[in-house]
Amino acid sequence: MRKAVIIVSVVGLLAWLAYQATGSRFSGDATTPNDIPIVGADLSELVFLEPASFRGHEHPHGGGTFTITGTATSESVLAFCSDAAVSMSKNGTNIADRNDILEYLEDREIALPGSTSDQSPQVLFGYGGRFPKLYGVYNASTERFAISLQFHGTK
Repeated sequence: MRKAVIIVSVVGLLAWLAYQATGSRFSGDATTPNDIPIVGADLSELVFLEPASFRGHEHPHGGGTFTITGTATSESVLAFCSDAAVSMSKNGTNIADRNDILEYLEDREIALPGSTSDQSPQVLFGYGGRFPKLYGVYNASTERFAISLQFHGTK
């Protein structure tokens, strides 16, 4: 009897540890920013023109990353950048230049909005504002965006 209790306790402890180590994964489509778990309220300025795709991972200790791609109005992207302390430029910022930002996004296998004959995408970069890190691209002529962000823990 005592041996059975020990085995059940050890198995239960191992199951609990495995659960704690995996974190939470999220993915899907969102018609509004609020449909995105955890970070949706922090993206509230964005106005999606069609459902945006997202995928994310929350680490077991809290915090994590999200990738969001879709279309949004130019005005809402400008409002988001202004309110969330995210810079938007053609060349990057004094912290991260355009090529560094694009390389970061491509390394994470994020589909970037392509250039058009009249306009190349602007890069988005935020560090230490609403999000610890935010890298992104926005093409105003196609209204397509791709954002990769880190968020603070919720646990």
